[in-house]
Amino acid sequence: MTSLGPEREERTVLTSLGGPEIVEGLVRIDAAMRRHFPENLFDDLDALAGALAERRDALAHAARIAHVHALFGGESKLCFRYAHDFLYGFDWARWVAREPLTRASVGPYDDAFVAYSEQRAAELCVLVDRHDPKYGPIAAGTHRNPFPFRRDLESERRLHRSLAASGDVPVQAWDRTSIPVWNRPFTALREARARELGLSIDASAPD
Repeated sequence: MTSLGPEREERTVLTSLGGPEIVEGLVRIDAAMRRHFPENLFDDLDALAGALAERRDALAHAARIAHVHALFGGESKLCFRYAHDFLYGFDWARWVAREPLTRASVGPYDDAFVAYSEQRAAELCVLVDRHDPKYGPIAAGTHRNPFPFRRDLESERRLHRSLAASGDVPVQAWDRTSIPVWNRPFTALREARARELGLSIDASAPD
């Protein structure tokens, strides 16, 4: 239960983030993260709690987000190691930037982006089955890493704490009142920070 917040160590206690329905939804998401991303380092749910509180179908939507974790996690063909790219908005910011005129009003946990995430998981599974050069099968016991920087536990911790400290995270998920930001080059910023920290690798490396 670790926060990525620059001035925090532990994340907000889930029971303080909303009423019974919101907490039940967060517990479901948290359980999915722990099951499908057992080595996940950062798991702030404050911003997500705020997003759920604005919905009439909070429990159903929480279940859908939990399912997205299952689609990308360690028990799937994709076998990613962390939920960070979804939770802290890196995937969302990149998605919005491709079509800002139609997507800029979509939040990082809204239906349209969750639907895209589901679709993307299916597309990636097809690439795995086709032995795609970038997204083909990986060896048992390893994690998928299509990024040009290391994502072992210590590298992930160093990189993302550095990004959070400088405000270079699209969704400050530890702050319920924060405004998600998509219109900065977060992918390039993260890759540049990795180079600065000496974490760059060949993009084909598994970890």
